[in-house]
Amino acid sequence: MAYSGGNWYAQQYQDAVMQLAQQQGSKLRPLVFSKTANSEKVNFERLGATAAVAKTTRYTATPNVEMTHDRRVATLSDYHWATMHDWTDDVRMIVDPKGAYTKSGAWAMGRAIDDLIISAATGSATDGAGSSVAFTGAQTVAEAGTTGMNLAKILEAKKILDENEVENEDRYFVLGSQALQDLLNVTEIKSADYNSVRH
Repeated sequence: MAYSGGNWYAQQYQDAVMQLAQQQGSKLRPLVFSKTANSEKVNFERLGATAAVAKTTRYTATPNVEMTHDRRVATLSDYHWATMHDWTDDVRMIVDPKGAYTKSGAWAMGRAIDDLIISAATGSATDGAGSSVAFTGAQTVAEAGTTGMNLAKILEAKKILDENEVENEDRYFVLGSQALQDLLNVTEIKSADYNSVRH
């Protein structure tokens, strides 16, 4: 007769929920300008740089320097998240999943926010007349003959930011896992002879 004692072997269950590995909310939201709105669209008024005019003679009239005014328009996007949980499930479970469900939903909304930020940062803007303003080549680092992230691209991006007088506190460097792997394979990045911080 076959051994049947295994039918009585104990099984242990956890009283807590383990969330699987995932990005836990938004990483980029704290890095962008945020504004509360009670409207379909929000306008952001912008003022361009001007140049001083040389005074070459005495008693000359003060010139009128025309200001460059423009506007960017943000249109609100709606997202929602929900899941079903029947109260009768509570008596059948050791764990209480409601807190974990709430976290999962909040994290999903945060990832959606990051997707919107990345799309807006690299896509076309809308001006005050409702026209599309393309993301220009002057704001983009060229491939420079190689694919993937490398030191030359980082230096070119820094040069573009420097030339446009972007303040240091407004500069952010966002890269994915592939770009990080590319960088860690660059000798100047991974070698202790070039730097002391490699990760």
